[in-house]
Amino acid sequence: MFKGMKKEDLNQLGLMLKKTEANIRMSIPQKCWKIWR
Repeated sequence: MFKGMKKEDLNQLGLMLKKTEANIRMSIPQKCWKIWR
């Protein structure tokens, strides 16, 4: 899957995944609050 990819590319991919995961975790509670209120 990651053949031919540089270590830097993999690190950047990991950072992007962490950022999106954090954004998702931040947005889920807000959606829940809107539903409950």
